[in-house]
Amino acid sequence: MWRRCLPRISLRCLHWGLSLLAALNAGTVLAATYNFGGGNVAGCPLSSGTYTCNSFPLGSNNDKMSIADGFKVVVKESVSFDFNQSLTMSGTATLSVTGNLSIADISPNNLSINGGNLVSTGAFTIGNQAQTIAANISAFSMTLGSGSRTSITGNVTASNSISIGSHATIKGAVSGSTINTSSPVSITGDITATSSFTLASGSTVTGNIVAPTVSLLPSDSSVTGNITARTSLRLGSSVSVTGDVSTGNLILDSSNAIVTGNATVDTATLNWAGRVTKTIYCTGGTTNGKCDCVTNNSGFDVNTVNGPHCSPPAPALDHFLIVHDGSASACTPEPVTVRACANAACTSYFTGGVNVTLQPGGGSFAIGSTGVSTNATVSQQSVGSAAVRASASSIAAAAPSQCINTSNGAGAGTGSVQCGMNFDGKVGLSLSIPDQYAANNTKLLLTAAVADPSGTQCKPAFPGANQPIQFSCSYSNPNSGSLPVMVSANSDGSSLAALNASTTGAQLCDGSARTFSVAFPNVSTLAGSAATLIMNYADVGKLTLKAATTVNGVIPNTTADVVVAPASYAITTFPATTTAAIPFNVVATARNSLGNPTPNFGKENANPAIQPETLSFALGALGTVSCSLTPGVLGSLGIVDRSVAAGAVTGKLSYTEAGAINVQVQQASIYYLGGSVPRPATVQTSAAAGCGAIRSVPAWFLVHEGRVGSGLANFYYAGEPIDVVVTAKNAAGNTTLLYDKNYGYSNPVLFTAFDAAGATAIPAATGSLSGTGASAAAPLTAGAFTLGTAELKKTTAPPLAFSFASAPRAPMKVRLRATEAASGGVSSANAAAYGVTAEDSFEARSGRVSFGSSFGSAAGDLALPVTLQYWTGASWIRNVDDSEALHPLPTTAFAIQAGTLPAKPGIVATGLKDGGLLLTKGQGSLTLRAAGGAGTALVAINLGNTAADSSCLAGSRPVTGGANMPYLRGPNGICTGTAAAAADPAARATFGVFAPEARRLIHTREVFN
Repeated sequence: MWRRCLPRISLRCLHWGLSLLAALNAGTVLAATYNFGGGNVAGCPLSSGTYTCNSFPLGSNNDKMSIADGFKVVVKESVSFDFNQSLTMSGTATLSVTGNLSIADISPNNLSINGGNLVSTGAFTIGNQAQTIAANISAFSMTLGSGSRTSITGNVTASNSISIGSHATIKGAVSGSTINTSSPVSITGDITATSSFTLASGSTVTGNIVAPTVSLLPSDSSVTGNITARTSLRLGSSVSVTGDVSTGNLILDSSNAIVTGNATVDTATLNWAGRVTKTIYCTGGTTNGKCDCVTNNSGFDVNTVNGPHCSPPAPALDHFLIVHDGSASACTPEPVTVRACANAACTSYFTGGVNVTLQPGGGSFAIGSTGVSTNATVSQQSVGSAAVRASASSIAAAAPSQCINTSNGAGAGTGSVQCGMNFDGKVGLSLSIPDQYAANNTKLLLTAAVADPSGTQCKPAFPGANQPIQFSCSYSNPNSGSLPVMVSANSDGSSLAALNASTTGAQLCDGSARTFSVAFPNVSTLAGSAATLIMNYADVGKLTLKAATTVNGVIPNTTADVVVAPASYAITTFPATTTAAIPFNVVATARNSLGNPTPNFGKENANPAIQPETLSFALGALGTVSCSLTPGVLGSLGIVDRSVAAGAVTGKLSYTEAGAINVQVQQASIYYLGGSVPRPATVQTSAAAGCGAIRSVPAWFLVHEGRVGSGLANFYYAGEPIDVVVTAKNAAGNTTLLYDKNYGYSNPVLFTAFDAAGATAIPAATGSLSGTGASAAAPLTAGAFTLGTAELKKTTAPPLAFSFASAPRAPMKVRLRATEAASGGVSSANAAAYGVTAEDSFEARSGRVSFGSSFGSAAGDLALPVTLQYWTGASWIRNVDDSEALHPLPTTAFAIQAGTLPAKPGIVATGLKDGGLLLTKGQGSLTLRAAGGAGTALVAINLGNTAADSSCLAGSRPVTGGANMPYLRGPNGICTGTAAAAADPAARATFGVFAPEARRLIHTREVFN
């Protein structure tokens, strides 16, 4: 109104202005409603259903806009609605903006879009409030939602980026350049991104996704639909895709990322528990039985139940070829063969799997990876002719379907001669046999139908009559058998008879027919007119049954295939104990419902779609919670070889880890021979107690002595604690991480001292080990092992040490051996069988600390020599291999007694390092300074771990911190007798007294004549 009053001032406008002013003074702005429904709107001329506005018509913050069905509003500037403004649209209404369009701030109560289109040449924004609309949206870029619950029903299209906020719901197709989502969102519709698509955690997509790069972020997101990602596709932890995927590089992150479908890839990386449940098609090809394009870190081996299965890429679908004989009964489905052809000549087949719909009849049939279906039928419940044709909705064929009519020898083509099918009014038989488990009594349904005199509908051919029917059987896959097919005309299964010439259970299918009197129900309509027989086959495989009868000299017949699958599996043989990474055998037997072996299992014929049936082996669940394996140390169960005989599959397996395990066996294919009954439940080796039925033990121990490879001299003094690391290894030389206190290991490990060659144990009369692991009284318990490794440090109580039986003794080489205390237990000596030396050796020496007395000035420093020595067999010599790095003597270990001095002397800093005595090549000196006056001080080195030293000096000395090296005690000149061997070294420091050779000389001249 205000804009209309601007050109001129009239009484009416003045009145309106005064009213507006009054309203403003009262705090209220009058709202204007702009109805775009065919009437005039100021500033927005109407032409052919389109209103064109040079500027946004809503001038006040509470104005209203309403666009009716069939009308379009074009605004030639950016538009941003306020919270109190309103927008109403319905039907095909359109709001088109040159520039940015934002409806994000409209109050949900003021927004009513129940149909139509929102168009922006710039950025479109919705969802600062919890807004719900139904409209198609197109813009240059979009921001859909900002954390509120935004709901859009309609297609969303942007030429640039789309940002979808958390809690947004979109029901429609989404397309743009870069499409990103926040957590969580829900999209029901196809997604197309020309650059990339990212799905946040907790989100769902129901629809197909096409983008060069697709990232499905962890965790708990799901996609139901197919994904095409030309460059890469990444599934985060616990993300699932139910559908097929096609990408350059597929990555399934740890853990439990899963594609329930096929994957066509250049390369794929399957991390922990990552799975592609169907086939991975390697675009670059793959070696038969391998997955050359896959980096498999899933923990499931290739071609196992949960592991990857790979094939070269499937060829494209060119056309369908229908093979038939040109005639059929109008009242019985007519079997035909349908081939999915990969080229015009149909010399190769499309193996990607497709559902085909056949006419007449409209039946839908699956063509699997063989590319051929022999179970398809056409039907027409009226007499006459029709053209047979095929089509598929999921995959487009390049050319129309073709036919081969085998009755007239016509070649493949699309004309009436090749594709014509004549449906006559004669009796037709139809046989229906459900797939079944071996040795189960299964209902076999036989229908006999005939056209009524009008030829327009069908009725039962033998209502209430007993009709002689001839049944015969043949083996299809494998093409031979060892057990007969049994059939009974009685619905209770009594009087089963074999389908062979002798009609005995001792004979097999031989093509001979057996006649049964079949009772057909007395009904007037085809519904419920099928006769019920019973079939039983105690073996497995694919069979073909044929039923025929004679009616007025004509012999109508029908055939049906049936897949008979194993009813169960049993693991019949497995070892109680095996060695990690050494192959062992597990034997599993396929059985029928009676628990008897099915000898045909494993003899099935191979074809491009179905490999010879076998069983896969994997790690099974463990028996107790406390022994459950963690993903990081689960180990790998590999299949080294597989063989089958009489229905028993022998898996030559190799387990990389130590631990008590169950082996799980499962039918490799989900449906045996492509049938319809699911495979039986998995079977595991069972354990009455403990973690599993098979105990896998390490192959050998690696014994690593701590100074080997450290750069330090590799010797130990007799009685000195030894640093040792023991690691359990498998036959391949890898650490068995599950040799661990948490996984059921209880056998202690003991050490034995051997000579340097490792051939002879050192006799007790020469020397022996003591401490932890040295005897059954103090073994290295299984509790000491963590992830396959146990460490003995000097601080271990009691520490492992080697001592001579009598000392001192000349040096000798000692080799450490670690062996499980159990009978036949793991030993480091076993490594020799694998070409490995696994035992470190060291030199044992009798050692002592020599501490020398000294004389000196009462006013100067006095150095007392300290020497680390060992016994050569003839004398004590300085151990030039030693230093403070190996045997530090802390200054706190020196106990100083004042003796005849006024006070005990102090230790001078010279010659000290890090609070200890500096020793170089086994030698150093303790420097003292007298507290004043002349006299003698007594000094002992406390090599023990008690507060007081054990030297032979008289009197008492201050409490010290011992050096904790009692093995360096020995005769040093102060002590005499037997006590000398266990005494701490001691010396005297004499101040103010000189040795004669150190006295000053007074020079006097002597004259010689």
